[in-house]
Amino acid sequence: MARTPYPARQAAGPAGGILGGNYPTPGYGLGIGGFRIHDDFIGQVDKADCHTELRWDVADFASGLTLTEEYDNATELGIMRAHTGSSAGAGGHVWLDSALFMGGMPTGLAFAAKLRGTNATPASLSTQVWSGLIDQVTDEPSTANARSFVGFRGKSNGTAVRWYGLVKDGALAANETAVDLGYDVTDTWRIFGCRRTATGVQFFEVDASKMDRYGYLTTDIGSEITTNIPTANLLPVCLGMHNGAASGESFEVDFYTVAGTIAR
Repeated sequence: MARTPYPARQAAGPAGGILGGNYPTPGYGLGIGGFRIHDDFIGQVDKADCHTELRWDVADFASGLTLTEEYDNATELGIMRAHTGSSAGAGGHVWLDSALFMGGMPTGLAFAAKLRGTNATPASLSTQVWSGLIDQVTDEPSTANARSFVGFRGKSNGTAVRWYGLVKDGALAANETAVDLGYDVTDTWRIFGCRRTATGVQFFEVDASKMDRYGYLTTDIGSEITTNIPTANLLPVCLGMHNGAASGESFEVDFYTVAGTIAR
C-alpha cells in the first residue's frame, strides 16, 4: 500500500490554538509538533512544598514571600497567592527551574497568565509585580536592574501602578521597551499574553468571557516590539513581586501557560 510520509519538521511560527493545547499535528493527539507547560494551581500550595501541576521554586528578596492556595466560590478553583510582610524590600519570584529557553524566547513561543491584586489598589506606588520569562531570579526586572525579561510588569506611572508589557535586555531605560496594556493593577482579573514572531514580540489580551466557547480569543495590544529582545537563557516566572515600601502586598495568579512549536 502506498504511504505518504508526513513532513519531518513542523512549520515554524505561531500556531493558532496552541496555548489551549489545540495545535493540530499528524501525531494522533500526541502533539508531536508542539509543547505546552501549564499550571492551574490546583493542589497543595506552600513555600516549602508546592504540589500543583508543576513544582515551583521560590527565590526570596529580604523577608521574602508567603504562598497560599486560595479560591473564589463564584468562578475560580485553584489560585496561588503570594504575599509579602511589611518589611520594605520584601518579595521574590515564584519560578520554574525545570524549563529553560536557551538563547531567549524562540520564534513561535507564546505564553499567557491570569493575574490580579487582592486590593483595589496596591498599598504603595513603589510596588512592582511581574509574570513572564526571566534570565535570573536574584532580583526584580526593574528598570535599574540588569535583567533580561519578557512579560508583564505592574509599575507606577506616577499616579497608579499600571500593567505594562515589557521586553528588557539589561539595565536602564535604554535597554527596555514597554507597551501600556490598558489597565491599572487592581483586584480585577486580567489575562495577558505575548507571542514571539519572526521579527519581534507582540502582546495581547485574552477575552475571559469567551474562553469557555472559543478558548484563547486574543486582541493585540499596541505594535509589535522589535527592540531590546533578550538573547539570554530564560526561565518561567509565574508571579513575582517587590513591595518597595514598608507595607504588605498580595497578588494572585489563576493560571500560567507557555506553548510553542518544536521540531522533531
